[in-house]
Amino acid sequence: MNEDIPKIFKKYALKPRLNGIKGHTFMFNGSKLEICHKKKALLDETVRAVANKHDSVCVYTGYEGTGKTSDAFIDAAYLASECGMNFNLDQIHFLPEDIEKAVITSPVGTVHVWDEAILGLDSADTLSSVSKALKKVFTVCRSRRQFVFLIIPNIWMLNKYFATVRTRFIVHHISPDGVDRGFYRVYGRKNKSVLYNYGKKSYSYSGKKGLYTYDFEGRFIDPFNTDIVGKQVIDHKPYEEKKQKALEMLNKDTSDGKPKKNKYEMMYRKRCYYMMKFMREQLKYEYKFIGKLLGITSQAAQDFYRPYKESNKEDDQQASIIQRGILT
Repeated sequence: MNEDIPKIFKKYALKPRLNGIKGHTFMFNGSKLEICHKKKALLDETVRAVANKHDSVCVYTGYEGTGKTSDAFIDAAYLASECGMNFNLDQIHFLPEDIEKAVITSPVGTVHVWDEAILGLDSADTLSSVSKALKKVFTVCRSRRQFVFLIIPNIWMLNKYFATVRTRFIVHHISPDGVDRGFYRVYGRKNKSVLYNYGKKSYSYSGKKGLYTYDFEGRFIDPFNTDIVGKQVIDHKPYEEKKQKALEMLNKDTSDGKPKKNKYEMMYRKRCYYMMKFMREQLKYEYKFIGKLLGITSQAAQDFYRPYKESNKEDDQQASIIQRGILT
């Protein structure tokens, strides 16, 4: 509510640009949208390529709040209008399993947005699921001639093969003064490969000689501002609700609502348990010496081993087999 907004926020709030960007204007589901002419040419080329079963994954990057999602929605709406298809909330995905299912079941010409595809990549288990989903998405969407807009913080979160070979272009979103949004730079096939290879060391879009070469730069409008577009291209409230639900599900097991166990963490914990069991029961090492070997305190060694032993008695038989193998 307006009365809850601090006065200082109102003072510094940016006024929306109402005069557009002097680009190509088109109508989509009651929304008056606009893209720059060079971006339109790039998207038209993408349509021709996908019609002939070329790769169709386009990457949108940028810091949080730079508007990469807004820009992707406008471009997705343009492609959908060109292909005579619809674009709505059902085609915006957050979780790997959602995008996997969508590309398999959707018809030719469908436009998908995988928003914040990098969510949860601090987890090795989620990283694996995202990587598997990426492989399937790249393979299926090409054969089924679908478009996928992949939204991530930076291009180096993809592996080299995906980033340099299997994507069509990168649209990197910037904020010149750190506050204003609505600006981007586009890197085509050649320039995105140079950017990926030379910028990876420092995760930077510029080197010793300045910015790495890009194809062109441009501006975009705010598709959520009704003063500009008339009708929001995607209703903002349901979009935020869907995103929040995806965030809540990241660390949940959908079957019982309990936190999902990381299989890699469990595997390494078991290995540590077997190793410590061997040192304690066969080699008769004290916790102090075990802690010194592992680079931890003796108390930390006890805190790990004792409760884990109690909760994993069923693993003792397997641990004994491993120990006998070591001893022989």
